[in-house]
Amino acid sequence: MVTNPGSETANLEFTLYWSDREPTRGICVEVPGERVLGFRLECLPGPNGLVDVPPRVQYAIRIDSDQDVIAVYGRVECGELGGLSVLGYPGHV
Repeated sequence: MVTNPGSETANLEFTLYWSDREPTRGICVEVPGERVLGFRLECLPGPNGLVDVPPRVQYAIRIDSDQDVIAVYGRVECGELGGLSVLGYPGHV
């Protein structure tokens, strides 16, 4: 989920980093000013179709934005090693 507290539209670009392959780049999202956008990574359009985020695979996310935004990330995994992680971090351009 990304919150854009400013008045201008925020243009975001996501990069996914993997432990076993090259980064996935070019995942772009717009968040209008003074709005929040919730989404699932695997439902976002990437450079080669929908983003492929397999379950139980380690990855990290980088978010670049042309406006200050607040990102909150949660990941739920089912099964024996299941868990939930959440991080909220206000970024600076």
